[in-house]
Amino acid sequence: MMADRLLLARSLMTLDGSLYAHIDYTEKERLRLLLDEILSYRTEIIWRIGWVSGYKARAHKYIRNHDTIYYYSRSDQPLFNKHYIPYPEGYTRRDGEVPDAQGYPLEDTWNCSELDSLNSIQIMSFSKEKVGCQELTQKNENLLARMLRTSSNEGDVVVDFFGGSGTTAAAAQKMSRRWVCIEMASYFWDYALPRVKQVLFGDRYGISSECAWKGGGGFAYCCVEQYEDALENITIPATETAQAALELYGDDYLLKYMLDLETRGSASLLNVEMFKDPFDYKLKLQGENGRPETTVDLIETFNYLLGLDVRKLRQFEDNGRPYRAVLGDKKGKSVVVVWRSVKDIEGNKEALMRDRDFVEKTVLPALMGLGTQSELSDNSVMSLRPDRLFVNGASFVEGAEAIEPEFKRLMFAPLSY
Repeated sequence: MMADRLLLARSLMTLDGSLYAHIDYTEKERLRLLLDEILSYRTEIIWRIGWVSGYKARAHKYIRNHDTIYYYSRSDQPLFNKHYIPYPEGYTRRDGEVPDAQGYPLEDTWNCSELDSLNSIQIMSFSKEKVGCQELTQKNENLLARMLRTSSNEGDVVVDFFGGSGTTAAAAQKMSRRWVCIEMASYFWDYALPRVKQVLFGDRYGISSECAWKGGGGFAYCCVEQYEDALENITIPATETAQAALELYGDDYLLKYMLDLETRGSASLLNVEMFKDPFDYKLKLQGENGRPETTVDLIETFNYLLGLDVRKLRQFEDNGRPYRAVLGDKKGKSVVVVWRSVKDIEGNKEALMRDRDFVEKTVLPALMGLGTQSELSDNSVMSLRPDRLFVNGASFVEGAEAIEPEFKRLMFAPLSY
């Protein structure tokens, strides 16, 4: 799990990008070995958790009071914005002189001096930042702010592969960074999602005051199909031939033939027949409340698979048929994707010609900003087209590529880091 994420992280990082990995004493050496194989070591930061009191102070041993934060980079020249801890009012040096420097430079030991106050919220009984889950090792927003301020600028993208309670998202939003957070456990629904919504509404906790945070912005989230979901949606047809072969050859037949050929119509293996009604593609998803069928957003999924920078999303309707269309850019080329239900127009020449005219004279002009159908001649409509045009199902639209084969190719393409 960790190796996969680190390899993916490296492929996403800019040449001046950095990675911070927080870990306690139980796994720190093994994590260090893994990090050394993939990224460039910069330093090891010791974060003192805070004061010691209560039963912990009575333990007959050295009291553990720190965690480790490894700091790595993609190259030997990472972005590094040097920062200083401001001197408090009336501060003097040991010789009694007032310092004329910007402040005390950050060391690789944090929360270890009277100038550097960075106690963990885990030891603060009444911290308003806490989301209320003891299972989460929730971090402070000011801890994340220190890393973000040092290794990124406003507008940069921050990625957290273990989103947890959403602290990275909260701090990045307040500091005008773009962010991506991933969480595979139910913590997302119970803690991270409600927290980030509160941030957008202008929560007053954490670093809100120092950032003059008043709220605002937006975000999108999506659920990614898991291995267990794919297994749940595999459908094996109960044909006499298949059942006889299964009884004769057992698991060998199931693994080598049935899972490769017989199950091709399963939803999890991308049943292209279901693309005829793309707004009603369903999968059974594993969850705490059983395996409910959930509608999959094929439109958004294809945008991600294409790597499309979306500029416009539009909905249309013609004779009761809904259309959804996307205009985006990919590597400097314009791309339009048109989705509609084709259940009742396949094989119907008259219906397909009407569909073609609606796409070419209404949908495309509206997306490309060319005006309305009545304002355009046929020649102007044909001359101003996107560089690539995708349409699902049967289509007479000139120059259109079929969505289904490209969707399937991208869906099952091998990952490259």
